[in-house]
Amino acid sequence: MSRRSNHRWTLAVLLILVGLTGGCAPIAEEIVPAMTAVAGLEVPAQVTAARQAVLDFMRDGANECVPPAGVNWKASAMTAPDGFSVIQFNAEACEITVTYALNAEENGYHVALHDSTSGVCWQAVVDENGRIVRTGKAAETEPGIGNAAAIYCEAQGYTYEIRSGEDGNQCGACVFPDGSACNSWMFFHGECEVGD
Repeated sequence: MSRRSNHRWTLAVLLILVGLTGGCAPIAEEIVPAMTAVAGLEVPAQVTAARQAVLDFMRDGANECVPPAGVNWKASAMTAPDGFSVIQFNAEACEITVTYALNAEENGYHVALHDSTSGVCWQAVVDENGRIVRTGKAAETEPGIGNAAAIYCEAQGYTYEIRSGEDGNQCGACVFPDGSACNSWMFFHGECEVGD
């Protein structure tokens, strides 16, 4: 994989991290995701490339939460539902998570970037070739490759919908047979369930 492709993947990872940490609704208290630091964690090349694509994109544009090239990123595996993987990268005040389905025919990577200093959150979907295909709210809500939350919701036999809140903001929702629903990313991370 070329160096440019690796940069694209990294940027995508950063974008997804931001989106995951941004959420659709305000949360009263910060939710600390379960993380397991793995010594010698073997990060797939496509995940590193997604992260780099996001970093390059951000360096060329917003310059938010982007440590200089060459910074050492600490990688940790986060808890994810069966069939999915979430890898978190940390460097300086920047956190990037890359979420993707395992063993998918066509893979997309949801990359969220969060800057703990400025509070900036941003997300993107990066395809398996390291190209950013969606950013911002579209990366969070649009179904299809790169939206692990929508894929997971439907794989559990539920319905994925994009719903508008009273404020006009849209969120992906996992809708259950009893009529209850919750934010699809919260459902993915085990933060809500049927009946909540």
